[in-house]
Amino acid sequence: TLGAYLTSLTVAFTKDYIATLNAAADKNPKFTFEYKATLNKDAVLGVNGNTNAVKFVYNYVNGPEGGVSSPTMTTKVFTWGIDITKIGESKETKLKDVTFELTANNGDKPMTFAYDEAKGAYTPSASGNTTLTTDANGKIVIRGLERGTYSLKETKTNKGYVLLKKPVEIKIAGDNANVDGSATAVVGGKNVTLQEDGTSLNAIIPVAVVNHKGFELPVTGDLGTSMFTMLGVAMVVIVTALLVMRRRKNAQ
Repeated sequence: TLGAYLTSLTVAFTKDYIATLNAAADKNPKFTFEYKATLNKDAVLGVNGNTNAVKFVYNYVNGPEGGVSSPTMTTKVFTWGIDITKIGESKETKLKDVTFELTANNGDKPMTFAYDEAKGAYTPSASGNTTLTTDANGKIVIRGLERGTYSLKETKTNKGYVLLKKPVEIKIAGDNANVDGSATAVVGGKNVTLQEDGTSLNAIIPVAVVNHKGFELPVTGDLGTSMFTMLGVAMVVIVTALLVMRRRKNAQ
């Protein structure tokens, strides 16, 4: 919210610019002032939203003492979060140090994030990095996301587990014109109920990602080496079976 950091903004017109106004046919020009405010890591998620109030006070030659004040204008910006839990085949097994990347709206580059130790959460940051890592509880919490469609890709998992074959699609949908911060969430094609964040409802999307254990051959080289290893194992099995069948035949 801008109000917490900037309480006043002064716009000064130069003499040269004022001269162009005096020479203009229209003696009552209209001015439009715009500013942009960026939500930070303290932004409120969900329906409570982030309110910003703005009032312009201006003066002119022979104007009233204290200037002229415009009506106070307010705007509210909404943002949401994702709470990811990484588990093994058992719900009680939480997987630590599993890494993910998040891409927004079919983008070709993963988003970058900064990690806030105090909040235990990642927030979008231009100077951050793309890696999201699960903590000791198998958690990744992301705060400060807009409406849109996100792709969650697993990039590294624990030894003995198999990576997800494809990314998980997470969609935060709703009418951008609404003023109550309501939104719907779809994870992997299924509707999900958003959870509250403190006193703010409709704030965080819960996402459970499950890894399954798999058999891994030791890799000592490239794909060709792995293929020869598997072929060697298969040949041993076949030869063993033939020997067993031959002994049975001789016994008969």
